[in-house]
Amino acid sequence: AIRTIGNPHNSVGLILLLSMPEDRHCLSETLAIIRNNVEVFTATEADINAPAPGRKRPIQLGQVGLRCVYCRMCRTGNRIKRATCFPSSMRRIYRAVIDMKLDHFKHCPYVPPGLKQRLDQLSQGTTRSTGMTVQYFIRSAMELGMMDIGNDGVFINLKRVGKVYDDSEINNYCKPIKVKRAAPHPAPKPRAQARALQVASMPTNEKR
Repeated sequence: AIRTIGNPHNSVGLILLLSMPEDRHCLSETLAIIRNNVEVFTATEADINAPAPGRKRPIQLGQVGLRCVYCRMCRTGNRIKRATCFPSSMRRIYRAVIDMKLDHFKHCPYVPPGLKQRLDQLSQGTTRSTGMTVQYFIRSAMELGMMDIGNDGVFINLKRVGKVYDDSEINNYCKPIKVKRAAPHPAPKPRAQARALQVASMPTNEKR
């Protein structure tokens, strides 16, 4: 089920939330709260042209973005860091939400004090997310109609909204990132190794 807030009959309209009804059963309370206060939207020309220092990839028209529901209508210059994020893939939505939790919701002046206080209380715990958490984020994104489009980011296909996916389809997006390992040092040549052992076994005053 898709969750929205707002009034379709005023200028604000309906706001599509990232949260799903199952969040409170499948996620930590912290993540459930953050997702319930994050809007899913699609980029307009204004978003594309807005200044974004440090952004590595250009935003595409219609690309899925995430933003704080409290400062969504504020001027860009009045927003705190991470007010808006454009995940490069569905797998990166989890990372975007974590960044918003750490860098935005604690400092945004528009977030209600009571919500900040609750998040601060929860931060004292030691709950850690797992691979199943990332899998849940991907599954819920797909149920919202999201899909990865190459290297152009995440987009919404309205025909896919509400579709149920099996684990094999979800797992295609959960492959671990390959980390390059440093090349091992070459093994010493037999003759050089034998010489090193011979020198190490000699009395100190006989070593050259």
